[in-house]
Amino acid sequence: MKAPKFKPGPFLALLDELQDDPRPEGYPVLDRFADFRKTFLETEHGKRVLFQILAWGRLFNSTMSRQPNLSFFREGERNVARRVLEATYIEPDPNEKEPAEETEREEFEHE
Repeated sequence: MKAPKFKPGPFLALLDELQDDPRPEGYPVLDRFADFRKTFLETEHGKRVLFQILAWGRLFNSTMSRQPNLSFFREGERNVARRVLEATYIEPDPNEKEPAEETEREEFEHE
């Protein structure tokens, strides 16, 4: 069976939409929690997609490799899957602010 041919039109439209982010400054944590739960837990399709994301993120497998860079890469994948799982299942405290993400440069300067 042949793989479907990639059509860039819808993909490029999505990228344009993401650039013109319609969300207000910040994303309220309770809104994000509700969005993730609705997306991933309200339908069987959503649950299958969530499980696939967790599998791609190696949440159920080891990330270790003899090649350190590959281990680091896999840990990054796992971190994304873990964040998706956390945003779906752990109700946030609406009064707690999310810590700002450190940039690679800031991490480097701390050493």
